[in-house]
Amino acid sequence: MNGGDSVTEYDGAYAGPGAWPYGGPAGAGGPLPPGPAGGLARAGRRPPHRRRRALVAVAAALVVVVVGTAVGVAHGGRSAAAGTAVPTPSSAASSSAGESAAAADLAAEDAAAWAILDRRAAALQRGSLAGWLADVDPTQPALVAQQRMLFANLRRLPLALFRYGPYQGAPRGPVDVPPNAVPTSTSVQADYSMWVGLAYQFRGFDREPVVDQYLPIFVRRDGAWLLAGDQTSTQGDYRWVEPWDKEPIAVGRGRHSLVVVSARDARRLPAMVAAADSALSAVASMWPVGNHQAVLYDTRNSDVFATYLGSEVPAGEYAGVTRGLGQGQTHSGDQDLRVVVNAAYDPPGSSGVPALLRHEFTHVAKWGDQGAGTPLWASEGIAEYTAYRSNVSAQRVSSQIGTDASHGRLPRTEPTDASFYAPATTDYDYGFAWCTFEYISEQYSESKVRALYEAMATISAPADSAAAVAAQGRGFRRVLGISQAQFVRRLDAWITQVIRPVG
Repeated sequence: MNGGDSVTEYDGAYAGPGAWPYGGPAGAGGPLPPGPAGGLARAGRRPPHRRRRALVAVAAALVVVVVGTAVGVAHGGRSAAAGTAVPTPSSAASSSAGESAAAADLAAEDAAAWAILDRRAAALQRGSLAGWLADVDPTQPALVAQQRMLFANLRRLPLALFRYGPYQGAPRGPVDVPPNAVPTSTSVQADYSMWVGLAYQFRGFDREPVVDQYLPIFVRRDGAWLLAGDQTSTQGDYRWVEPWDKEPIAVGRGRHSLVVVSARDARRLPAMVAAADSALSAVASMWPVGNHQAVLYDTRNSDVFATYLGSEVPAGEYAGVTRGLGQGQTHSGDQDLRVVVNAAYDPPGSSGVPALLRHEFTHVAKWGDQGAGTPLWASEGIAEYTAYRSNVSAQRVSSQIGTDASHGRLPRTEPTDASFYAPATTDYDYGFAWCTFEYISEQYSESKVRALYEAMATISAPADSAAAVAAQGRGFRRVLGISQAQFVRRLDAWITQVIRPVG
């Protein structure tokens, strides 16, 4: 275990456009870093009875979050685009003089803001709490306390990089500060806000810097500029709530895992690190080729899970999520990954956590080898198979599968991507996907489980398209020697024999 107090190898504070890892000169265009794709872990409904086969449903969907840029760009009654006061019809000369003065004011405010951010990054690198707090508005005790906590949290993380720079694609220049956004007094002479990218990188785990959106508020009091607030979450843009933003954290490092928990759960941190390492080893034994390191967030703050999950699905329905933090909107082996546990999922240390971790870490291991047409039943099926590979009796499947089996109503095809996350059928689809690979393991071999998934992983045609469906069929024939339709008929017969409704 490593408490993370070795923050020594920073690449330095923001040192101009050439030093910033994303984007070129100030004002350069390009897309915002997109919300990443992710694997969803279904919380699952636990029936009161046991059956031979089962499912604590966990899932991995591609959920692409569109990052918006709709932010205010007015500042101090001036047009941020032009940096000027609205001209009057008096004279061109006075208008030009006013524009020059306004532009100079904006440039000075911008420079002051960047200087504060530079000093703060350097203070964190040195481990200087006094330097970190030196530019924080002292008239706001709550803000000072929050920043003190943030400094302590960041120092616990194994940061190889922490710095500020322009947020690629965001509007350059000032952003409107809403009225009453920060406490005011007669000593407040001006305010200023702007889009900032906060780049960080975990040593030993991240392949590239992760960039969070940040929209700080600065005020000038008695001639000095100070950090006075953060309006990132009020601007309508998607942002991550990081575990260290909201509450004190504890950080542990295992042989293959980095685990972040709420500080109030620090006593269970060693057990969680051990569980993460054990789950990663179990996944590696099933999938020797892949990524077998993981960053795990298991904090009590529900906002962390909700923002990593995204707004398109209800957080209460899922136990965990795996997210890729990178510049691409599809799975990539170069993406940095985060596994986030839902704070509402089972009490800490419950029996369901090891299976959840094995499921999510399967997504981590196989993240980079999925094609555009890799079906969800395949990626979710192998995650479920791996999760319960050593303890099949702990699995739970939807009771509807047993009912349908007894009445001859089982599906004749594997689930489509389009329907996989439909609320009415999600548990059913996860269970059917798990049955697919459990059946292959029992009736063929575990090597065929790997081979069939790998055949599905090479499908590059769009999911559910005719070309993708045809590619699935070719994979079944190549690996199992039968058509996909023949396979599903045999699978249905097997399910009828081994899964029976109870009670």
